[in-house]
Amino acid sequence: MNEIRLEQWSTSASPSDVYAAPECRALTLRGAVYGHLSYEDGEPIETSPVMHLNLDEGRAQTRDACYTLGTPSKEFLDYLASIDSDLYDKALNLAVKPAEVFNAEAPAALSGGLLGQGRD
Repeated sequence: MNEIRLEQWSTSASPSDVYAAPECRALTLRGAVYGHLSYEDGEPIETSPVMHLNLDEGRAQTRDACYTLGTPSKEFLDYLASIDSDLYDKALNLAVKPAEVFNAEAPAALSGGLLGQGRD
């Protein structure tokens, strides 16, 4: 089985309709995907709703795929730190080289607003 890895990832809520009731929104992940048969390596995607998320093991399960979580995006880590989230340390530990997270730049496609166009 092919390992599918998500790099420079963050969480999101789908649908992105700000008027949708919170209970109607599902957790999704956004990031650059590697090893997915339907996408080019490094292509930005938004997953289908996450059914199971285990940050201790760095795994996320959606309806159609199981993802290995790589380095979170700097913006996501900054957000977690700003809200004093308990998830900050867990997300930071997923970074391959944590010191480099703060020096890494997201691929241009990620910062260019192309996320959300693809689904797994």
